[in-house]
Amino acid sequence: MYDNDELSRLLSEARKGDRQALGAMLALLRPWMRVHAEILLGQRLRARMDGSDIVQDVHVRAIEHFDAFNGESVPQLRVWLAEIVRNVITDCIRRHGADKRDAGREEGGGQQISHLEGQGTTPSQGAMRNEDHARITASLWRLPEKYRRVLQLRFFDGLSSQEAAQELGVTAGNLRVLMVRAIKRLKEELGHEHD
Repeated sequence: MYDNDELSRLLSEARKGDRQALGAMLALLRPWMRVHAEILLGQRLRARMDGSDIVQDVHVRAIEHFDAFNGESVPQLRVWLAEIVRNVITDCIRRHGADKRDAGREEGGGQQISHLEGQGTTPSQGAMRNEDHARITASLWRLPEKYRRVLQLRFFDGLSSQEAAQELGVTAGNLRVLMVRAIKRLKEELGHEHD
């Protein structure tokens, strides 16, 4: 997670033209951007594209186009960055012709193994974690938009319940109901994969 107060301070400074604050703010958000990118990529595209490459492109575009950002809060910044992530992924899919390429013939497994080694994970443990991640991601995408969005805001974006409720334009009580329903539905979706 990251410190929302620090991000708010950096955002305020960046909006005043402080490029160092902008860089520091984006650096703090890199892990969030990577998770967001990997969720959107899904298992099939992750075999062809690396989340860190996506994040690097997002970082560059965010710096180049920060003047176009009209928001004033960290949640608004995350929404803006999430849109850039989607645009970068769309551009990569077009550029790579994702539907025409054979991921099995591509190289780069050494990078993945060294990444796993750096985490003290064996290749089989890494493969199981990737399978779990892929199952959850696929299940998330089968959820209705409102359920997917509430889970994203709370668990991936790291918003508090109050911030998520504000972002969704609902009361705190409605947010709790949405969360319960979203989690129940996600569990059902994950259960259906074993049928």
